[in-house]
Amino acid sequence: MIAVGHVPFASLPIENQPTSSSSKFMEERMTKAWIALAVCALWMVETGCASQQQQLAARQPAAEQTALQRGRFDLNCPTATATVLSSDYIQPAIQGPWVNGLTRVEYTIGVAGCNQRTTYVVICQEGTDTCFAANPRGQQ
Repeated sequence: MIAVGHVPFASLPIENQPTSSSSKFMEERMTKAWIALAVCALWMVETGCASQQQQLAARQPAAEQTALQRGRFDLNCPTATATVLSSDYIQPAIQGPWVNGLTRVEYTIGVAGCNQRTTYVVICQEGTDTCFAANPRGQQ
């Protein structure tokens, strides 16, 4: 009686059994697949960095304007000017297949005028047109 479904490996005809050349072929395919995966990952990292830089550059004018408005008010100086001191792209604290946090850009901006100066940390959330300026020293 012949069993249907499972055929023992040893009972396969010689031409269907794996050989050293087929295992070598599979090894080469796996190596090429890993190389392709590594190249794709590197490309994604590089393009991600470029888009972060583009996002920082695109949001900088709004961040400067936000800091300048607050600085002119706080310093009571309508002629104050703003200077970007630093910028950073902030990744979400929580990331996962079902949960995504907020991506933000952050600028440290100095505002000077009328013989006074102060600094603000300005945060802009990606996907919105608004920014928030906070005084890091806690001054009113």
